[in-house]
Amino acid sequence: MAKEHKFTLAFENSFCTDYITEKAFIPYTENIVPVVRGGSHYSSFLPKGTYIDTNDFTTVKDLADYIIELDRHRDMYRAILQRKNQYTVLPKTSTYQRAICRLCEKLNTEKHANGTYPDIAAWIWKNGGCFYPKDIMPN
Repeated sequence: MAKEHKFTLAFENSFCTDYITEKAFIPYTENIVPVVRGGSHYSSFLPKGTYIDTNDFTTVKDLADYIIELDRHRDMYRAILQRKNQYTVLPKTSTYQRAICRLCEKLNTEKHANGTYPDIAAWIWKNGGCFYPKDIMPN
């Protein structure tokens, strides 16, 4: 993919606070700049200056103009790649193992982790964890 393209769209299907899928991380294994879109604050999860966040732009035209500028100015584009390439993505197996260990630890030590949610989907959507993007879909 990276040999053919300079950018990849890493757009989430669901817009949820603190939720990022592998779409945002896969580009860190290739020489390509991710353009991310979702409900999370990407700066909490991804290194600053290593991706393009659509939320940083007022219009699609502003985003497109910035991408065109990066395409024309190789030094700016390379700077993003150099920052991005300082990081590595852990293999899925070690990531999943660590997540399961942390989940087990939380379930056994934290009081708030012992709750029950009869309808998890309703809890997620009604409590603001997930939301529909307002700029492309009506409520």
